[in-house]
Amino acid sequence: NNLKGLILYDVAPIILRQAEALHAKGFPVVSVIRRSPNLSSAYTQDDAFIRDVICRLVKEGRRRILLIDHSDPVRAALLQKAVADACRETGIQEHELTLVNEVEPLERFAVLLKQTTFDAVIFYPFKRAVYDMLAESVDLNQECRIVIQSESNHRELNFCGLVIMKHL
Repeated sequence: NNLKGLILYDVAPIILRQAEALHAKGFPVVSVIRRSPNLSSAYTQDDAFIRDVICRLVKEGRRRILLIDHSDPVRAALLQKAVADACRETGIQEHELTLVNEVEPLERFAVLLKQTTFDAVIFYPFKRAVYDMLAESVDLNQECRIVIQSESNHRELNFCGLVIMKHL
């Protein structure tokens, strides 16, 4: 009863629906990260962002791409769609891209980094321990482009490239 409005930040779909019902009754609600056609929303269009990043990396000649996949099923599904779209647009084969879920044990990432020299890594979301392992194995200023989702911008990192796109 004391609230004058509500700002949602990456909420579960059930909470988003409840907030839409509040908004329909005249209560001010804004959604950040999760898009809602019924609310004012600020969000990253995840599938377009990932598709554009993959296309840009392929145009740069980067084909050994590691994608750290989000554990959230909604965002993971958007990433799968983005990968398929990017493959259609660029001619790269899906098997050339390595997708690993963020919740995988660090040992899995360590094995991957020993087996393959990636020339690009898309952190979606950012996983600091994997970044540190990558930095130990490859020159991030010359050999490997790092892309992180814009909500995860960590200022202490050394980047050779950062792509940010917002649809507000």
